[in-house]
Amino acid sequence: MTRVCRSCGTTYEDWVTMCPDCGVPLAGTSGNDADPDTDTDRTLSIEFTLLSGETISVRDAIEEPITEESVRHYAERLIREMGTDVVRTFAYWWEGEFYVDAVRLREVAALSVSMVSPDDDEDEDGNQ
Repeated sequence: MTRVCRSCGTTYEDWVTMCPDCGVPLAGTSGNDADPDTDTDRTLSIEFTLLSGETISVRDAIEEPITEESVRHYAERLIREMGTDVVRTFAYWWEGEFYVDAVRLREVAALSVSMVSPDDDEDEDGNQ
């Protein structure tokens, strides 16, 4: 079994419990693709507004339950990296598709972090 950082996507041996780069607890994986229906109550929606005015929306799962404090902590980590050459990757399932997005934080002018409600993943007919 290996572990993966849900923040930067780096994979580590199973004995590593925290990402040395991000300081985020690592998720366990057996090498299989992640189940798109798990952790919906731990998924955040992040919207970046770039200096150019373009917006980029991504999703990210966190290890801890979503609370005001955990969302604030996650946002504060991103805010500290704004204006730096850090490139953050986000890997997630959305509407039955798997995405990997990257954002160069030097280009970010503003960001918004919120929890994803189960209704956000359903279409108008209630399908996921």
